[in-house]
Amino acid sequence: MKSTRRWQQLLLNSLAIILGNALYSLAVALFLEPAGLITGGATGIALAFGRLTGLSVSGFLFLFNMSMLVWGWAVLGKKFALNTLASSVLSPAFLGLFERLPDGRVLTEDIFLCTIFSGLGIGVALGMVIRAGASTGGMDIPPLVLQKWFRWPVSITMMLFDIAILLVQAAFSQPEQVLYGIVLVITHTIVMDKMLMLGDSRTEVKIISTRSDEIRTAIVARLQTLAEEKGVKVNIQEFNGQNDATVLNQIGAQVVGDGVDLIIPIATLAAQCMVTAADGTDIPIVYAAISDPEAAGLTGLDNVTGTSDALNTAFILDMMLAANPDIKTVGLLYSNSEANSATPIAEAKAYLQEKQIDFVEKTGNTSGEIVEAAASMVGRVDAVFTPTDNVVMAAEVTVAETLNEAGIPHYTGADSFVAAGAFATCGVNYTELGTYTADMAMDILLGGAVPEFHVMDGGIITVNTETAAILGIDYSVFSSMANTVVEVKTGE
Repeated sequence: MKSTRRWQQLLLNSLAIILGNALYSLAVALFLEPAGLITGGATGIALAFGRLTGLSVSGFLFLFNMSMLVWGWAVLGKKFALNTLASSVLSPAFLGLFERLPDGRVLTEDIFLCTIFSGLGIGVALGMVIRAGASTGGMDIPPLVLQKWFRWPVSITMMLFDIAILLVQAAFSQPEQVLYGIVLVITHTIVMDKMLMLGDSRTEVKIISTRSDEIRTAIVARLQTLAEEKGVKVNIQEFNGQNDATVLNQIGAQVVGDGVDLIIPIATLAAQCMVTAADGTDIPIVYAAISDPEAAGLTGLDNVTGTSDALNTAFILDMMLAANPDIKTVGLLYSNSEANSATPIAEAKAYLQEKQIDFVEKTGNTSGEIVEAAASMVGRVDAVFTPTDNVVMAAEVTVAETLNEAGIPHYTGADSFVAAGAFATCGVNYTELGTYTADMAMDILLGGAVPEFHVMDGGIITVNTETAAILGIDYSVFSSMANTVVEVKTGE
């Protein structure tokens, strides 16, 4: 069942967009048009055109908005066009309706009062629409297109367009009208800003991490960028779960009790604990870096989605054999408590059995147990494989030292292992994964549907050059296996 709170918010946003466009059009019809005022934006262009040709302002505004919408669709994409469509249609429709009111619609002939009430009405209306997460269309679109093409700041180009539109109208307007037009623009800008600040409302997002600063950093950076672009306020708070279920459960109870708007857990254990904590609520959960969402019990749940860094286990083992075709025995090192590890370990066993290669299986559920398990493999295996296992990752520095000293290459499921001393991996770009996760989260926060989880593309081989030198392995063979080979050193 869809989230009740999300549907309520969608309803409120829809009402705000409708009422905002109605109020905008009413202010134009009752005060701006009768007083002969000039203004910026699409309305300013429509007013100028109407006064030059005598044609309907609402009709021209509709055609102009539709042309801008088509342009936005072509350049900025379908999602943008759909989000903008409402205002592009509603504004001219309401204006056409209010223009048909009897002549008595003129409430005052005092140009100062018309200026003030036009500014108040337009400012409140724009604030309502923007707070609802919608675009007002029209002249909002060219600055966005220019930003995409040339990376020009939206605020600057929008201001320049407004000034240009005012100057065009000034050519056939009285100086007094121009001055009042400036007052009008300043008034509705101030009122709009006050509306956007009303209640100082913030969207609360909690990030719960058990691993990878790279993912967390990418998520935070992207959320902050998107919030600025979309004109919304996002309060981001981070927690470190320390890969400890007790700590994570405490965090889950706290953030759910706070009534947050969205939770972003990083890694499997964090995601599982947050899903349990949020059970019975409508809080969306967008997880990051889950190797096997289905095995982790994170599929088929309302308001739960995210990104997967699912391993190509066969490819990593292909790398192992490419570097050393004479491998006789492979060690499988992982934690029983990591749901992420179940599927890739099963895949590794099937692969090795098919190749008639023996394997030694060692597990542990604490860092100490993992270190002991790695040490027990020395002298028994030619290489070790570990999936994206957070328990092993916590002990990887020591594990790598043990295996490297014994001349055993450690192939792993993530580049974070390689940076800690493991030999090589093939996986995803975790900065890209974090960015994609943040994009999903923001779409949901703005009223979008909760999509299926997304599996990130891999194909990036990462090699620790220091470890390669210790092991005496020529890794040049990897260059023909992937488009990208990234070289790192321990600690990078």
